[in-house]
Amino acid sequence: MSTHQVAARNWSGDNILPLTNKDIAINLIKTAINIQDFDIWRTGVLGLVHGFRRMTRAFIETSWFNNTILISVLLNTIVLATVGLIKEGSSLSGVMSDLNFAFTVIFTVEMVLKLIGLGITGKKRKFPL
Repeated sequence: MSTHQVAARNWSGDNILPLTNKDIAINLIKTAINIQDFDIWRTGVLGLVHGFRRMTRAFIETSWFNNTILISVLLNTIVLATVGLIKEGSSLSGVMSDLNFAFTVIFTVEMVLKLIGLGITGKKRKFPL
């Protein structure tokens, strides 16, 4: 690979492409152009609602949120599987009942966040709200 000096404010994509594999570079440029996410922001209350929905959607699409929910589902499965195995009235039965309530709250919060962030259909919309 040869070094190629480009003068300030006097360059184009043609200056960069000879330094790299042209096919790879062109595909990277096409991908970068096509993934831009433009959004129309409204003013007033609708703008606040749209901004809140956008932040909520960004949060629920993180791997941290999805992994937390997945671990909660696995732990809830274990708690529900022990329902018939633990004697009623024991201290462990009370702990399992509390865990069951906690998982119910976690899944309810997940549902509300997903309804806010994704809407009822769950599709990303091209335009706000």
